[in-house]
Amino acid sequence: MQKRVILGFTIAFVVILIAPWAGKAQAQATPPSSVSVLVQFHPGLVYDVYGSSPSQALVVLNGNLSDIPRTTPFLITTNLKLVTGILNATVNGQTEVRNLSPGRPNVTGPINTYALTLPAHITRFELSIQGTEGGFSFLWRYLVPAPYVQIAGLPVTSQVPDQVAIPSGTVLSHEYGPGGSVLALSYYLIGRSNGEALYSIPYNVGVMEFQSNLFLPASIAITSVSLIVVALLALNFFEAGRRIVLPMRQWFDKLNLFVSKHLSRLSPRFKLRAVVQPRKFLALFVLCALVMAAGAAVGGPDPRIKALIISDPANAPGIANSLQQVAGNTQVTIPSQDPGDFAVMSSEGAFNVVVISNYPVAQLHEFTSFILPSLGNVPIIIVDKSANANLSIAVMSLYPGQVYRVQNASSLSATEMQTLSGPVISAHRTNELGLQLSVGGFQTLLAVEGVLSFVLVFLGWAYLGSLASEPTPRTDLSNLVRVVSAGVFVFIFSETVYIATSSLLALPLSLHAVTSGAHDLTAVGVIGFGGGSTPRLAAGVLGVLVGLIVPTGSRISRNDFLLIAGVLLVLVANPLTAGQFLYEGMLFFVGPYWTAVGTALSASLSVKGFLYGIGGVFGGNVSPVYLMSAGKILYFAGVVPLAFLPRMGKLTGALTALGVALLIGDGGVRVGEMTPTKTVIAVIPGVVAGFAIAAILLALAAAELYARGNWRFRR
Repeated sequence: MQKRVILGFTIAFVVILIAPWAGKAQAQATPPSSVSVLVQFHPGLVYDVYGSSPSQALVVLNGNLSDIPRTTPFLITTNLKLVTGILNATVNGQTEVRNLSPGRPNVTGPINTYALTLPAHITRFELSIQGTEGGFSFLWRYLVPAPYVQIAGLPVTSQVPDQVAIPSGTVLSHEYGPGGSVLALSYYLIGRSNGEALYSIPYNVGVMEFQSNLFLPASIAITSVSLIVVALLALNFFEAGRRIVLPMRQWFDKLNLFVSKHLSRLSPRFKLRAVVQPRKFLALFVLCALVMAAGAAVGGPDPRIKALIISDPANAPGIANSLQQVAGNTQVTIPSQDPGDFAVMSSEGAFNVVVISNYPVAQLHEFTSFILPSLGNVPIIIVDKSANANLSIAVMSLYPGQVYRVQNASSLSATEMQTLSGPVISAHRTNELGLQLSVGGFQTLLAVEGVLSFVLVFLGWAYLGSLASEPTPRTDLSNLVRVVSAGVFVFIFSETVYIATSSLLALPLSLHAVTSGAHDLTAVGVIGFGGGSTPRLAAGVLGVLVGLIVPTGSRISRNDFLLIAGVLLVLVANPLTAGQFLYEGMLFFVGPYWTAVGTALSASLSVKGFLYGIGGVFGGNVSPVYLMSAGKILYFAGVVPLAFLPRMGKLTGALTALGVALLIGDGGVRVGEMTPTKTVIAVIPGVVAGFAIAAILLALAAAELYARGNWRFRR
């Protein structure tokens, strides 16, 4: 008996000694929950004059989780488009490999949010997700947004700086912050493999710019030679220089003769320069407007019923299917495509129905800011039970006669369908002439109207340029009134045509803020131009230049204009400070929205502040109703210097022509914004800003005339 007692005490003592160590061993076997995040990025480097190429990314989540008996949902917020995912995990003590697709994002736009779920009883895992990011190539340089990845719902304890794989022969030349600011180059080499160097870049990099390592020496050599040649040509330093320019002028004259000769077969009296006159441009401008309005009146409105679905993107297909059952052929739009232009689109009859369902709470501010104030323009508003309670109350109180309540918009009952069928169908406007195009025929009409919208801008802006370059005995004041009045008329008339045509089509011709990938929101989107800002800019710039340079008797010296344009083209391909500034400035006009970067962005913000400052002097800060558009102010500012062309020398006149074409072309893009109140408001601030620009150009003209040995302004 005594031995048993002693044995029992001995065992108990041993257990007491071992128990703490056993607990520690168990704790070591089950480490605390932790997740690390790694992003590896492979830029799709393509060095073109103009183009795009996607970049590839790999997001790797690696970690340990406690054995949770339920699934673990989490969110990935990123600028990448996630495609596929592979999960390698330990579940219930067994190793598993399964696909874990990110699916469609809950929140879409420049930043996407994806919802994923890890299985129950998971302890260790590695999740690898493939994604893409669009890159842009311009003038043999490649730009791409740096990957941005944030994880919510998992215990992230470590996020390694992004790793970028750069092939040999390529350099990372510039880094820009998320707001476009220039950053000092900062990256360090991690390692090399398979002909690639792996670099780690800081968290604050928003956009990366790459170029070939041959670009710098080659561009400097070409720039140096080009500038020497241009300088010698400008000074007529050597006879060979004239032999270089002469064939170019002869080629232009031959082209002019060829066009005139072949067109004269249609009309013996035809002469090309006879067409390039203010009266002819004005007649063609008005004719184009009439054709656009007549086509829209005959073929519009859109034969489809159009609905805006304000819900979780995952529910949008079900709601669209319900609307198809109610009203037949229905086109669906979601707010993420373009919430900012809802006021313009709804005022033109672009929506017959709005459906409000379980819209993400995180994006309700977009709804209240852009959509709620203009819902009265839409005849039918359908609200289901899953909509935000406060949002439902606000909509029903503001628009009680337009609201229809349903239980579930993605699964309408037979009674709800019957109730909605009549109002929805009657909300669709019919053609006033009793004509009706098929959907295919209407798409063709939209394509034609989209092209004509660019032709309208070209003709109107060409009329303005030809009017300014036309020889006239008028006084400075009289010429100023004539040119500025013509500029105001061209813009307001063009915008009126855009508004009238869009209303007849029940679809905007174009929009200012719409994303370029939205092909079903505008007429120009049908031909692949989204909102149409870039081609509208090109049409405006080309129109002004044609009107200023081509007509007989133009005050603009073609040789001086080509000289200035040649210098700018040489500089813009140069990687040094001046060339980089011009390059960044051109990205404003030709690149995606995220390529607005660098010192050019800072300069543009300064110019915008200057324009808003002038507008503020004239009451811009008095009321929130007084809305200013810096772009429209810029247009009217560009018109004023045109009136002073008679007082400028050849070189200054050519510089003015190029600068004014960019100002008027850039500001004229806002014709597609279709906000006439902003146009009226912008006239006076724009003219005042134009006098400031004209003063600078006149000072340069005085310097040129002094350099040429002439103190007097030429008339």
